[in-house]
Amino acid sequence: MLGPIGRFLSKGCKPKYLSFAVKLAFYKLLYRSRLSLASFSVSLEPLCRLYIEPGSRVEFGNWAYFKKGTDVEAYDGAAIKIGSNFFVNKNSSILARSGITIGDNCVFAAEVMIYDHNFRRDQPGVPFVNQGFDSKKIVIGNNVWLGARVFVGPGVTIGDNVIVGTGTLVKKDVPSNTIVYSKSDLVFRELR
Repeated sequence: MLGPIGRFLSKGCKPKYLSFAVKLAFYKLLYRSRLSLASFSVSLEPLCRLYIEPGSRVEFGNWAYFKKGTDVEAYDGAAIKIGSNFFVNKNSSILARSGITIGDNCVFAAEVMIYDHNFRRDQPGVPFVNQGFDSKKIVIGNNVWLGARVFVGPGVTIGDNVIVGTGTLVKKDVPSNTIVYSKSDLVFRELR
């Protein structure tokens, strides 16, 4: 007679998917009300990190897949909301101190970084790390494809049906139904 795990594996489930389910169940127990799941169809490969500070929240829609080395972190009462049918490739980061909302049917390539905050730099003579953060919410619409090594910064809204090319630094809003990419040289200016 097979137990629940034996029945689960005998139906053709690969052991790695069982480990994903166990990891997700662990996070659900650890974070309780701070983690909201539309279903248990969220897969976190090895070396993924989910951190939710007290007072913060992370919500996952149906079916989300996180490749190895991806971090999802919420601090300072921020909420991260990720829609259904979401895929993010390896070594990506989604970090919130204000809030990040990602719509349905989004695909992120490897090493994408989404940060809704920056260190403040308005106190001359004080190390940046001691000045705290400025943060503004990020909203990413439905059906968005972010290429490899894209950075999305604070306060940005990306509309629906958008492709962002590899290596693009997104610092301002992107309208719906757009392909955006950057081709630029390094620009140097004096730090004040």
